[in-house]
Amino acid sequence: MAAPFSAPTPAPDATVLPTGRRRARVGLPLSLFLVLAGVGGLVAAVAVVGGSHQPRSPVAGLVAAGTLAALGVPGPPPRAAPLAR
Repeated sequence: MAAPFSAPTPAPDATVLPTGRRRARVGLPLSLFLVLAGVGGLVAAVAVVGGSHQPRSPVAGLVAAGTLAALGVPGPPPRAAPLAR
């Protein structure tokens, strides 16, 4: 007869990964914005390559440059501390 299943307990020095509704409320809109920005970039690249791009105004270019700069400002995420053995 098989032993009943018991979930393993985490180590005392285990890394805590925050999960839950608050994290989802922040992460989901941010990830959707980044995906939409990527799709917009692909559409713009196809328009430029296909020759259907018609410049509208310098303000639109500045807004696009500002958006790309804002996405690059935070930089890469911090590195996690190495696990102790």
